[in-house]
Amino acid sequence: MQIPDYIGPYRVVCRVGTGFMGEVYEAEREITGDGAVFLETVAIKLPRSRLPRLAEFFHHEYAIGRHMRYQHLVWIQDLILLEDHTPCLVMEFVHGQLLGSLVDNIRTLEALEIIRQVALGLDWFHTRCDGSTWLRAVHSDVKPDNIFLTNEGTIRVFDYSIADHLIRNRQIETETTQGTPVYMSPELALARAIDFRSDLFTLGTLLFELLFHWRPFDRANTFETMTYIANGSFKGQINEVNRHYHHLPDLSRVLASCWERDPGKRPKSAMTVAFAMEGFILQEQKHKHLPIGPVSLLPLLGNHTP
Repeated sequence: MQIPDYIGPYRVVCRVGTGFMGEVYEAEREITGDGAVFLETVAIKLPRSRLPRLAEFFHHEYAIGRHMRYQHLVWIQDLILLEDHTPCLVMEFVHGQLLGSLVDNIRTLEALEIIRQVALGLDWFHTRCDGSTWLRAVHSDVKPDNIFLTNEGTIRVFDYSIADHLIRNRQIETETTQGTPVYMSPELALARAIDFRSDLFTLGTLLFELLFHWRPFDRANTFETMTYIANGSFKGQINEVNRHYHHLPDLSRVLASCWERDPGKRPKSAMTVAFAMEGFILQEQKHKHLPIGPVSLLPLLGNHTP
C-alpha cells in the first residue's frame, strides 16, 4: 500500500506497522487551544482493503476502543471517514517497543510485573460499560505483539480488532480472522461461545512464555496447535513451573487455574490474577534478598537492540 500524504486532517509522518487488517501510520496535525498552537501526534489505522466486512470490523473496534482510556490500554480516540467512506481509527500514539521484541530478555520479576499490568488492563477492558450497558468485552488476541512497553516503563495492551466482533457473533468468523492460534483458549479453538474467561486462559499462556521464553502450545502447524489446546494435557508445562519455581508454590496453581478447560474453574477476574502477581513479586524479592518495592521495566528497553 502506498503511503498517503494525508489521512483526513492528519499529515502522515511514516508507516509504523502492518497487520492482518490494516496499516498503522504515525500522523500529526496542528490544533489550537488557549491562544496557542499545539502539534498533536496520533497513530492512524487504515484498512488494507475496501471490503465492507473489513469496514465493519473497524467500526466495531472503535465501538470498543473508545471506552478504553486507561493507563494499561491504548485508547482509540476517534473514527474518521475518508471521502470514499473508508473508516480510519485514530489512536493515541505510544512511544515504546513491542513486547514481542523483548521476550528473550525478560527475567522473572519483570515477567510477573508485566503480567500484573496486563491483567489490570484486561480487568478494565472486561468491565467497561456503554452507558448502563455492560459491553462484555473480550480481547481474544492477547499476545506479545499486541502489547507495548512504553518509554515510561508502562505496559499497554492494544488491538481490539476482533474483540467486539466476537462479542456480537459469539463464534469465530473464519473467513475474516481467527485470532492467533498459539494464544487461543480451548473454547476459542473449538469456535464455541466465549466470555472474559477466555482471556484469562491466554493470560496464563503469556505468563508461561515470559517466564521460559518459549510458547507452551506451539506445534508443527496451526491444526496441531489448535488440536493440542482443545484436547491436550498441560501437566508437563505446569510441572516445569513447579521445578523452576519451587519457592513460589502457588505460581503453578495460578497457572493451572488459568488453564482450566472449564472456564468456570478459572480465576474470577483478571484482577484476581493481578493481585496474585503482586504476591509473587514480593515473595521473589524476599527469596532473592532484593529491596522490596515496585519493579521497573525500563531496563528491558536498555537491553533492546533494534
